[in-house]
Amino acid sequence: MVETWNFRQIEAGDDFKLAIESKLEEASIILLLISANFLASDYCWEIEMKRALERHERGDAAVVPIILRDCDWHAAPFSKLQALPEGGKPVSRWRPRDRAWSNVVAGIRKKIDTLPRNLSAIPFLDDKAAKRASAAAYAKVQELAPVFFTQPFASREAAAKEVQELSRFLTLDQTLALSASSVPGERLAAGIILRDKLDLDFALSQRVEILEAIRRGLIDVGSRVRYRYVRAAEVQQGLVHSTKDLLRHIVMMDSDAVVREEARRVLARYALDE
Repeated sequence: MVETWNFRQIEAGDDFKLAIESKLEEASIILLLISANFLASDYCWEIEMKRALERHERGDAAVVPIILRDCDWHAAPFSKLQALPEGGKPVSRWRPRDRAWSNVVAGIRKKIDTLPRNLSAIPFLDDKAAKRASAAAYAKVQELAPVFFTQPFASREAAAKEVQELSRFLTLDQTLALSASSVPGERLAAGIILRDKLDLDFALSQRVEILEAIRRGLIDVGSRVRYRYVRAAEVQQGLVHSTKDLLRHIVMMDSDAVVREEARRVLARYALDE
C-alpha cells in the first residue's frame, strides 16, 4: 500500500518542524519538488534536502527530484540523481503539461516497484553493523547464485527478488567482485544488483568500472547473464549509447531469442527518445 504525505496535511496546533522531520524519517520515497523557490529556501535546502540525501546515501530511502520549473539545479547535491520528468525537462516546458505529469507518475511507479519490500522497516546501521550486514548480504547472494542455473523459473524469479532486496546492503566493490566472478550465478546476481544501484544513483553510470562490468556482462557466455546486463544497461541512457555496439551485436547474433528481443527493445526505446 502506498501512502502519501505533504506539509499541507499538518493540522492546526501541530509542531510544523517536528511533523516534517518525523515524516522525513518514515518515508521510503522522498520527492523533491525543484524550482527556484525550493533552491532559495533555507529550510528546504539546509534541513529537508540534506536529511533526505543522508537517508538516500545510507539506503534508507529513495530520493527523486521532480523539476517543476527552469532553475539552476544542475550543480545541486541532488543533481547526480535521476530526475523526473524524463531527461530533467521541467514540467513547465511540456505541452500539454499533462504529458509531464504522466511521465512523473510512471517514473515514481517504476521506483516503487524497484524498492525492497522492507525498505522503511530497516533501521539505521552504524559502521560496524553496516559492515556485518554487507558481509552477510554478500554471503547470501553467493548462496543464492546456484539457483539461477539449477532451479525452475519460479524459483529463479524468487531468488532474483531476494537479491534485489539484498542489493542495498552490498558495497560497489562487492558488486563488482560478483560481476567478475567465475561463478555464473554470481555474475547474474551482479547484473540484478547493478540495475538497482544504477536506478538509484545516476552518477554511477559515469564510472569506468561500471561500464566495464556492463560490457563484460553483455558478452558473458551465459544467456541468462547477458539478459540481466541488457536490463542493467537500460536504466541509464548513457550506458545504452556506450554499449550500443554490443547491444546491436546481440540483436543480430545472439543465440537466445529472449535476449535478442530484450536488446532490440532497449535500443528501440532510446531511439524513440532521441
